[in-house]
Amino acid sequence: MKYRHRKKGALPPPDGAPLVREDPSDRYADEVSYDLTPAKIDGIMAAANSGDIRDQVKLSQEILEKNADIIQAFSTRRDAVTGLPWHIEPGRGAKAGQAAEMLEETLRNCGGDDDADTFEEMLEDMLGAILPGFAVSEILWEPGGSFRGFHHIPQRFFTFSGSLTPLLLTEDHPEGIGIPRGRIIYHKRRFHGSDPVRGGLIRPLAWLHCFKHVGEKDLLSFIERHGMPFIAAKVDPSSFEKEKNLIKRLVRNFGSSGGGVFTRAVELQLLECHNTGEAYFRLLEYLESAVNKVLLGQTASSGDSSGWSKGDAQSKVRQDILEADCRQLMRLVDTQFIKPWMRYNFGETAALPRFVIDCAPPEDKEKIAGVVKTLHDAGFECDPEEVGKLVGLKLTRAGQPAAASDRSDRSDASDTLNLKQKYDAMGVAIRAGLLTATPEIEAQTRTELGLPAMSPEVQKAWAATGGIRQPITLKSAESEAVSDALDVDEAPMAGEPVKKKDQAPPAELADWLGPVVEEVSDLSDKSDLSDKDFAQKLERLVSDPDFGDSGDFEDILEKLIYTGMAAGMAYGYRKGGKK
Repeated sequence: MKYRHRKKGALPPPDGAPLVREDPSDRYADEVSYDLTPAKIDGIMAAANSGDIRDQVKLSQEILEKNADIIQAFSTRRDAVTGLPWHIEPGRGAKAGQAAEMLEETLRNCGGDDDADTFEEMLEDMLGAILPGFAVSEILWEPGGSFRGFHHIPQRFFTFSGSLTPLLLTEDHPEGIGIPRGRIIYHKRRFHGSDPVRGGLIRPLAWLHCFKHVGEKDLLSFIERHGMPFIAAKVDPSSFEKEKNLIKRLVRNFGSSGGGVFTRAVELQLLECHNTGEAYFRLLEYLESAVNKVLLGQTASSGDSSGWSKGDAQSKVRQDILEADCRQLMRLVDTQFIKPWMRYNFGETAALPRFVIDCAPPEDKEKIAGVVKTLHDAGFECDPEEVGKLVGLKLTRAGQPAAASDRSDRSDASDTLNLKQKYDAMGVAIRAGLLTATPEIEAQTRTELGLPAMSPEVQKAWAATGGIRQPITLKSAESEAVSDALDVDEAPMAGEPVKKKDQAPPAELADWLGPVVEEVSDLSDKSDLSDKDFAQKLERLVSDPDFGDSGDFEDILEKLIYTGMAAGMAYGYRKGGKK
């Protein structure tokens, strides 16, 4: 095992390459599980108690290769966790949704080559701590806070001699050297307290494996001895000395050859065994049940389909054990990876997202759905977002389109105007004269608000006014108030032009524009004027009109403006839900 560092023991800066590299010479040929006896197990455990965990860790690996019951139960427990869906839940604060999406995409795409493990492979390695009691994976940081993936370091290259934290055994440091915690993910089990050398399930499983090994050997000897009838040879004393060696060979060959040749003086008797070996089979079944109980929390065997509630891996692991494994992994990823990653990429004060594994049992989801239905029938409404969190699904109400990105919408809502704010502002601009309503604006408004397209009548109304008017289909309370104050008739829905009323103009308007009107009327009555004279009089009238007194009309106009402002404020309050 080689540990990459610079002079004076300084570590190199993060560059995406593993700090720890295995060598082909690190492989070991000796097996501690060979000819395992209770005395040998005692010696392995005693050495581990002092911090020398090498043999205990090797036994954890070898026992999975030699005991079918243990590897089956261990794989079921590990796969029950790794087979669950997971996601990154954003924190609360600015850019929380962006950080969560960026982190989740990074975790799903990292690793995948010889040097870098994927995120799912790292989770499997951390669950590998169930037997030896601890597991270590290196984080392959790169410059700028990014990373390539993870790199698992086998447990046999660590020691706990004189320490309660793992020390790496290398060529340069045979006594062990610590790895900075910011560059590794270290997971330890606490089955038997805070000491990691006692935290694994290898200790009870080693005894069960030893007993099963002895029981299987006895069972095979029993089958070899009693699997076929026992042969007894009776030989005449006079020929015993002369033929006993031949008879021994014949009896020995009876098992494989199935027959023999004897003289008339030899008498053979086949004795049947009445013991069927039931005790050995019951012992092996008990040990298999004990293994499942230790690892899975349930006593049913994998061959007993009635013992499992369902056929998936999660139902084969007791729910409290499954949830405990998931909680430990979630806390591990949050504290040892997400926290430094967020600090490198978003600063010290950024809201931390959470790694979440959906480990709720299906039965609970069915109960939640039943409660929601009962509440709905009783007249209550449930928040789709809250219910979605409980059942692990993204929910929307019937008839409403699902949001493209729920997390990003929540996080960025404060940075964008919604449609209501947009069109409230547009209405204010039109009323203030800062924005002129056009057919293009009405068409865009209808599209964004989901309204029907402009009818032919509406299009005719736009054409009748030259394309610049207030849309008759978007009238507001302010425009109605102005129309009433001015006593102006609106164009009908058929799109006809506005007709004049057969009544005299207001007296205030006549006082102001009366002189001009009289001159224009007098000018139009003089049909004997030449074109040149008519043009000269009209030009003089336009350049220097002889207006009357406009004071009374200005008072009316001022009242009209205040009326419009009051109507606009009332309309705004009504639209905002205020009374």
